[in-house]
Amino acid sequence: VAAGSGSGSGPAAPRCAALRSGELSFPPPRRQRRCPGSGGRERVRQLRAQAGPFPGGSPGPPVPRKARRGGEDASVEGARALPPSAARPSEEPSSATTMNVEHEVSLLVEEIRRLGTRNADGQVSVKFGVLFADEKCANLFEALVGTLKAAKRRKIITYPGELLLQGVHDDVDIMLLQD
Repeated sequence: VAAGSGSGSGPAAPRCAALRSGELSFPPPRRQRRCPGSGGRERVRQLRAQAGPFPGGSPGPPVPRKARRGGEDASVEGARALPPSAARPSEEPSSATTMNVEHEVSLLVEEIRRLGTRNADGQVSVKFGVLFADEKCANLFEALVGTLKAAKRRKIITYPGELLLQGVHDDVDIMLLQD
């Protein structure tokens, strides 16, 4: 069979014939993906309209994801559950966040004292690898490197460089500045 003979006997022949006749369009129209039962943007608009305006004329907090999907908390009360201050992230960290960081830094100081040794200058120091590999520290600190950075920023500990990585910086000394 010569190329372009138009015999129409191949596997794509019915599709080609449908394209020529106009039954199919190319490329096929894109289907919008939606979760079954979701109201999409229209559902969000309805919930916001039912909730009414918030003080100061703001549109209010975002509608919870479950409400968008028509989940169990899809009521208007669920959409208004957040206070207006929660709709916008605050510029400065809250006092609860600061207290949490201070608590983690104090726990870090305790662990450095527990695992470390006094050097010739009388300062307590511990290797990063020892601190990282300790099982209690692994369970205690969600982000050890972040806690170390916070303690260094507060001038409680010191270590060379900005970032410590497991394996590469296992032999780096972390020195406790405050006793």
